[in-house]
Parts: sequence; structure tokens; C-alpha cells
Amino acid sequence: MANLTYTEFLEELERRLESLSVDDFKNIFLKKARKVHPDLRCEFLAQFNKSGMEDSSRLNCDAIMAELAAFIQRLEDGDYCSGWEWDPVYQEEREWGDESWAREMDRFFLLAREMLFLGETKQAEEVYSQLFSALELGREPGHLPGDPECTNMLDVDMDEHLALFCRAIYFNSPPEKRAERLFQTINEYDDFDRGLSLKEIMGAQDKRLPDFHRFLQDWLELLKDQPQSFVSSLIREAVFLQGGVNAVADLARQNPEEYPLAYLDWIAALDPDDTEGICQVAREGLAKIPRDYAVRAQVADVLAKLGGRLRDDQLQLEGCRERFISHPTLEHLVDLYLSALAVDSFEEICELAADRIRELEQAERPYSNNHERKTSSVAGDVAAHVFLLGGRYEEAVSRCEEKSSLGWSYSTNPKPVVLVFLLKLLAGRAEHTRFVEKFWERTVRVSDAYLQKYTSVMETIQEKIPISGEQEEFFLNWCIGQVKERADAIVSNKYRSSYDKAAEILVALAEVLTAKGRGGISLIEEYHLKFQRYNAFRKELRRAAAELGFVNKRK
Repeated sequence: MANLTYTEFLEELERRLESLSVDDFKNIFLKKARKVHPDLRCEFLAQFNKSGMEDSSRLNCDAIMAELAAFIQRLEDGDYCSGWEWDPVYQEEREWGDESWAREMDRFFLLAREMLFLGETKQAEEVYSQLFSALELGREPGHLPGDPECTNMLDVDMDEHLALFCRAIYFNSPPEKRAERLFQTINEYDDFDRGLSLKEIMGAQDKRLPDFHRFLQDWLELLKDQPQSFVSSLIREAVFLQGGVNAVADLARQNPEEYPLAYLDWIAALDPDDTEGICQVAREGLAKIPRDYAVRAQVADVLAKLGGRLRDDQLQLEGCRERFISHPTLEHLVDLYLSALAVDSFEEICELAADRIRELEQAERPYSNNHERKTSSVAGDVAAHVFLLGGRYEEAVSRCEEKSSLGWSYSTNPKPVVLVFLLKLLAGRAEHTRFVEKFWERTVRVSDAYLQKYTSVMETIQEKIPISGEQEEFFLNWCIGQVKERADAIVSNKYRSSYDKAAEILVALAEVLTAKGRGGISLIEEYHLKFQRYNAFRKELRRAAAELGFVNKRK
């Protein structure tokens, strides 16, 4: 179950409690009692005294404010810090010292929450304001030791407490100022949450926000004057809260270029079992949202997943096709090719994918800081996969011309993808391909599940489009040239941190040469002699080769 707001939690708890008998309650608490630590048993029992069930607690707000002031002064004075040193775990320098500040701050956050629940809204707002300001001290050294991201030190849920802070501000502001003050707070403390919503603010407490209808009108008016890239989700949410699904539908239809994700909001508001309605809205979104918007793929994903759930191969292919067109990633490509194979339209889809790659490579890609309007693009390695998985090996090889033998960590260079694909293709079902597989898993950067899917497509295409003996000879010679060129570039330029990569790619090629009866050992010996004065490289080469029994490790 997804995270629930406080209000949703109470509603769900009440619903479940209504179905329980007295004996059910007894069994639940007896089970919990068996797990209570001995030191906490008296505290556990105290919950079942009548006095413990009554909400008679009152807070000494003045005393809490005094304690808070003293705590923040200690933070500002650097009392918790002992030094600034390198941390091998975080792989960066950080503040060291007494990390108990985090537990103290957790306590004050919980006290602020309790103040708000007891109706002490002004004091709650003040405490929250001071706590969030204190966390800003983590941006500079000398105050908050521990994790460089100081909020990771806290146990409290920052999203929920920011929502409670906003509720306090709402209650304490005059109606005409609520929208402005709330927006300022969300904007000022956006680093502390994942994107605060009105739903979270409304649901953080089981008490209705007064004059909410008027607030929504003011909120929308204010948001319309802000940069759309920052407030789109807030506007879409407010439109839904004000007018429901019909209002969101109107927003989507009237502004598909400005609010393309409104189509997802519309779909989310529909009954999950209304598959016909979901398909209709998704297809309308795909027709109206510009195909070069990357977010359009999220609408297409609805059709792809629905097709999978309904076992409708044509619907799944439709979704996968449009998803790849708008956001061509390797995962989307693999799903597209698998769905095409399922309905026997692989050649047609391969042509479509290739055409889309060429189109994107030639198109100008305007910059946008608005994630909803970011345009489609394709990385060089994904383009290579399109042609390789489609059996168009020559075109994939031709795309490697004038590409560097270095800098293979960047997705713009197709060489590593083409090389490892061809090595794996040439190795076939050879038994000893440990380093080919290692190179493969390191280069094809997808999850294990998608790696299996990829391999499935690859094996199917090899059967459908087998390579000739002449092609095999050409590809093997090309691989030999590329591996030698890379190894030479790494070692000759003394990139010591990559000597292991040079050694392992040589051994991977040696595995393939051995499988083809072309003398893999001679390649290892050639490079062992070629770089006689590069002892560090020779050591790496002996290590890698010895794992396969090519050379004596102590040689």
C-alpha cells in the first residue's frame, strides 16, 4: 500500500476497526504485548489505563520554546562538531562529531506536531519555522555532523512535517494572504520534500481547512502568474480539487502542449476497471500531445501495461510503439521488439524504430527547463541497439566510424555496444566466455530482468537472420581491430586505472578466437610482449588470462 496521509490512515483504520470483535482486539494486543521489550512493558500497560486514554495532555509551550532556542544556539555555535574529514563510506569529506543533534531535532519536530494537534497553531508555526531554518545550517560546515545530506539523519517524515508546517501557516494567515504565504513556504523549503501537494497538506491532520473553496480560487490565480515549469503539478491538482474529473479533462483537451500530464491525471481519476474509458483517454492524449514530448511516453505506457494485463498483444504493441517513439530507451526498445515478435510484425517495427532514430538524430532539440516539455532524444548506444537487435549489423558497425576507442563510459559512443554484441554473437554457445559475459553485463546497462528479455530478442533474431560465413569473417576482423585499438590507446596513454579494462577486453577477444580456432593464446602472448615495460598492465593481463588458463599467473 502506498504511503497514506494522516487522514487516509485514520479513515482506513476506522474502517478496519469496525469489522473487529472484542476477541479480535484482545488477540491483536496480546500479540503485540509478546513483542514488547521488557524495559517498555510498564509503558505499554500505561496505555490501557483510563487516564492514559484521555487526551488531557497540555504542553508548556514557553518551556519548549526556551529549550528550542538553546538547542539552535548550540547548533549555530558548532557545539556538536569535532572536525571535517574524509569519509570512506560516503566517498566525500563530511562533518564529524556528536550526532545526537538529530535525535534532539526529531523530538522538537514531534513537539511541533503535537502543538498543532492541540490547537497551538502559532507556537507550532514558530517551532517549525525555526527547525527548518536550522536545517539550512547543513549547507555549510561546522554545524550538523553525520550524513552530508542532513535530513537523512532524522527519523521523522520530512514531507509530513512540511505539510503540517503549511497547515499551521494556513490557520494563522488571514484568508486573503493564505495562498501567497503557502506558496512562499513551499518555494522556500522545496529542498526538504519530493514535491509537496495540497492533498498532503489537507490530509496531514483530521481537521478541515476553513474557507478552502476561496483559497483554491486565490491559489489558482497566484499559480497562473508563476513559471509553469515549477507549478504545473500544483495547478493540475488544484483544477481537480476545484472541478473534479471534468475540469481535468477540459484542462488536458484545451492545453495538451502546456499540461500534457493532465491526461495522466484524467486517467488516474477513472475507474481502474473502465478499460474502454482508459484506452479512449490514453489514445486521445497520444493524438493531442506532441509526439516529440518525452512525457507522452507515460501516456503510452498506460496502453502498454493495460495490453499486458488484458493479454491483448495488439494493444500492448500500440503502447510500446508510441512509448518508444516519444522516449527511446533501451528498455522501451526491448519491450517494443518483444511485442512486435508476439504479433509477427517485427520487420515493420524494426523499420519504424530505425526511421525514428534517424529522425531524432537529425532534429534540432530545443532546450527546456520544463520537464513536461522536454523533447525526445536518443543516445548513441540506444541507437546502436536498435540496429543490432534488428539484425542490421553492418549499419551498426558503420556508425562506429571515427568514434573514439576511449571514453566508453559515455552513452554517446556506440562502439562498446556494437563490439560486445558482435563478440557475443561470434562466441555463440562456446563454453568459455566468462569475460565476454562480464563485458556484456557491464556494457548493456539494464536490470537482470531486461537483460534476459534482451537476450531472448537477440537469440530469436539470430535464428531469423543468421549471418553468413563471409559476414562472420568480416565482423571477427573488425572486432580484432577494435579490441587492439582500445587496448593500445589505454596502455600507450598510461591510463593505469583502466589497465584492467584493457586486459579483460583482450581476454574476451581471446575467448572468441579460441572458440573459432583462431589462437586466443597467441593474442595474449602478443600483448604480453608488446608492452614489456608496462608492468602494471602485464600484471592485469596475466591475472585475467590466468583465470581462463591461458597463461601461467606467475610468469
